[in-house]
Amino acid sequence: LLLIFWIGHRVIHESVAQAERHLSQRALKGDMAMASLLASGIQQELQERLSELERLGRRLAVNYNGMTPDDPGFLGFRSDYAEILDRWREESDARLRDQKRTPDESFFLTDRDGVQIFRSPWTESVGESFSYRDYFHGQGREIPLSEVVERIPPRTTSGISRAFRSSNTGRFMVAIAAPVWNVENTEVIGVLARTIHISDLLTQWEERIDGPKTGNVPADQRDRQLMLIDMREDPPLILDHPWLQTHTKNGGSAEVSLKSSLRLTTDEELLLRQTVRQGEGIPDFHDPLADVDPTYSGQWLAAPALAPGLDWIAIVQERMEDAVQPMDDLYWIFIRYGLILLLSFSVILVLLWWLIQRASARM
Repeated sequence: LLLIFWIGHRVIHESVAQAERHLSQRALKGDMAMASLLASGIQQELQERLSELERLGRRLAVNYNGMTPDDPGFLGFRSDYAEILDRWREESDARLRDQKRTPDESFFLTDRDGVQIFRSPWTESVGESFSYRDYFHGQGREIPLSEVVERIPPRTTSGISRAFRSSNTGRFMVAIAAPVWNVENTEVIGVLARTIHISDLLTQWEERIDGPKTGNVPADQRDRQLMLIDMREDPPLILDHPWLQTHTKNGGSAEVSLKSSLRLTTDEELLLRQTVRQGEGIPDFHDPLADVDPTYSGQWLAAPALAPGLDWIAIVQERMEDAVQPMDDLYWIFIRYGLILLLSFSVILVLLWWLIQRASARM
C-alpha cells in the first residue's frame, strides 16, 4: 500500500507540475497581450494630448499684418490669449470627463524666456521663471538653478518631459509640452504645456484588466499589478507602481531619496530591454521594489511592452502562486482523497486479517 501511495503521489506531483507550467504560460501570454494594449494606449493618450496642444498653439500668435492699432498683442501673443486658453481648458475638461478620461492636473503658458504668463488653475507661480524645467527647454534634465547664468532657449519640438514630483500630491507627474511659434514659423515665442499624474494614465486601464470593481481594491492587493518605467532615465526610473500609490499618499520621502529607491539596477535594465526586444514574457520575475517592501517579494509572472516612440516600458505582472492556484488546489484534493483511500484500504485489510485470524482460531 505504501508503495502504491508513493507511486501515486509521484504521478500526481509530476502531472500537477506539468499542468502548472502550461497554466503559467497561458497566463503569461494573456498578460503579454494586456501589456501591449496598455503600452499602446499610453502612447496614444499622450500623443493625442500633445497634438491638441500643437493645434491650440497655432491660434495664439498675433498676426501683425492684420493687427489693428488698438490690438498691439502681448509678447508676440494675441491680446486675448488668456480668454482663448480659459475657454479651451473648460471645453477640454468637459470632453475628457465625458470620455471617462482624466482631465489635466494643470495647464499653462510661458513666454520665450520661461516666465509663466498663464496657468489654470491659477496659482502664485504666474510671473515666475521656469526656464530651468525640462518641459521648457527639452534637454532631458532639470537644470540646477545654480547653473542658470544666461538665457535658456525654449524647446523647438514637442515632447514629454522627465518625471517630476508634484508638490501638492507627492505623486510623479509629466508635462506634455509644445512650442508656440510666431505666425511666420521663424521664432518660438513661448511654450504651452499640460501636466498629468502618471498614475492617472493607468487608471482607465486597471478596470479593463482587473474588472469594474478594481477601484475598491487596494493597489497592492489586485490580481494583476501595473508598472511603468521610463527607460530614458539613466538608470531607468520606475514612474508608477502599486507601492508608490500608498507610499506617496501622505508625502512620503524627499524626491531625491525616493527616486534613488526607484532606479533599476543594470541587470534589471538589461533583462527588460532583452525581453522587450525578443517580445517575450518573464516567467521568473523579481519585483525591483522587493528590497524596499517585502510585500512585493517572491516570484512573479511579468509581461513588459514598449510604448511606441516614448521609450517607456509598461509591465503587467501577477504572482506565480496566484496564476497556478487552481492546480495547487487540485493537487491537495488528490492528496486528500489519496489519503482517504489509503486509510480505507488499510481498515479493510485489518478487518480481513482479523476475520481470517478468527476463522483460523475456530478451526
